[in-house]
Amino acid sequence: MAGRTKYPAAGQELSAQDKDDDGFDFLHRHNILLVGTLDYVCEPIQMHRDRFGCEHLALFSNTPGLTHRKLMDKLILFGEQVIPRFQV
Repeated sequence: MAGRTKYPAAGQELSAQDKDDDGFDFLHRHNILLVGTLDYVCEPIQMHRDRFGCEHLALFSNTPGLTHRKLMDKLILFGEQVIPRFQV
C-alpha cells in the first residue's frame, strides 16, 4: 500500500477504491499500466507527451502467466503499431 501513495496528485489522498484494488487494477486505473486496444494504449502515452514533454517510455515485461512467445508477440505489436505513432 505504501508504494501507492506516490501516484495521486499532490494534495490528494488515496481513495477507498485505491486502497481496495489489487495492484493490477490500481495501476491500470491510474494509467500507469497500459493494457488494451491500440487507441487505449496510445492515448495516455500522448497525454504524458503533451502534458509533461515525455520523450521516453520504459517497458517492464515481467508479466506473470504470460509465456515468452506471447510476450514477444506483444513487444512486436508495440514496435509495429504503437511506436510509429510517436516517431517524429
